[in-house]
Amino acid sequence: MKCPLCDLETSETVAICSCGYNFKECEVTDSVRVRNFIKAVPTWQERVLRVEKVNRIQFAKHGSKGNHPGRANAPGWSQNDTARLLGIHPSTMTRHMRQAEGLATCPQLQRCSTMKAAHQAIGLREKGIQEDVFGSEEELRGFIEQNWDEIKELSSEWEIAVRWRDLDLLAKHKTDGRCLVIELKLDREADKVVGQILRYMGEVRIHRSGGSAVEGLIICRTADEGLVYALACMEKISLREYSLCAGKLSLTAVSIPHTAAEWKCRNFRRAIKRCSAEELEALTKVLEKRKLELNQ
Repeated sequence: MKCPLCDLETSETVAICSCGYNFKECEVTDSVRVRNFIKAVPTWQERVLRVEKVNRIQFAKHGSKGNHPGRANAPGWSQNDTARLLGIHPSTMTRHMRQAEGLATCPQLQRCSTMKAAHQAIGLREKGIQEDVFGSEEELRGFIEQNWDEIKELSSEWEIAVRWRDLDLLAKHKTDGRCLVIELKLDREADKVVGQILRYMGEVRIHRSGGSAVEGLIICRTADEGLVYALACMEKISLREYSLCAGKLSLTAVSIPHTAAEWKCRNFRRAIKRCSAEELEALTKVLEKRKLELNQ
């Protein structure tokens, strides 16, 4: 007989499949086996689809009881029950379900190399921002090369140079001959990206610049804290976040804080961008109250 979870043919004498599915109960009952089954696949896409399939099987067996806390002991099944079965946090379970749904409705997500990138892309789509997704740094580099003249944040000041050694991109200033080493970051750790661009800048200064100044630019989807901290001591390296909508790439400069106060302001601005209209209204009242307290 065929297991409805892993799709493998199994002997009729087997009570529980190696994936954790119980043939007699028609549901997943072995939490250890099902967790190993989900972890066994190499890509995030396969993992979230397996999570979604487990959830679907459990709902088919027990019916739905919703996710409200007051229904914990009610009959039926919920996503939170699936989360407990799989040993993951409920918020992670919700994210996996959104990603599984996204894979069915947005083929571009197949090109995301990590869950984090997919989660960001889904969030943008839910806000009405139809953003294309680069599956790799090589795709991003190829797009920038082919559309350099259309990316005004670069082409207005810099001319792209021929590929040199292992650099992602190299550009030269249109008037004074400065060199710009461009490093692309999608999923790599900040320390590796900063270390790499510093090495490339050194190579360009010694072997390619002809004595002209060398600057660096890191282009990423989202500037994480590690990257911002690293660049606080690197005045020659700037940072920009990219967005791609309707085939047009935009680069937004990221301000690098140099003091604790500037860091707090940065985090505050980023938090505000994620607020809804109702949350902003409530926050405004809190700030006005705090301002009055400080002025007294």
